[in-house]
Amino acid sequence: MALAGLVIIGHALADETAVLSAAAGATGSTVLLLAKAHTCRVIGLCPDADKAARAQDPGADAAAECRAKPAFCAAIKAAATGKIEISVSGRTIGKTMVLV
Repeated sequence: MALAGLVIIGHALADETAVLSAAAGATGSTVLLLAKAHTCRVIGLCPDADKAARAQDPGADAAAECRAKPAFCAAIKAAATGKIEISVSGRTIGKTMVLV
């Protein structure tokens, strides 16, 4: 299911930026590894610093703490370098989001 969401629905391509919610959890870390296998840049969203560190262990390029509101937006903007091509959040998979 994670592979279908990332590749079939999200149309993951090499060098795209993917933002994954719950990146330190079981499903999130699986999607993280699949995205890295597709050579995507991965930004993991996590509720705290401990889980953010856990998301970076298997290979997330960056991690942002969801509960740190002002820092959260800044962290995503810095890591995404302008555009997010794939967003995986629970039951929602989006495609191409331009950061303002």
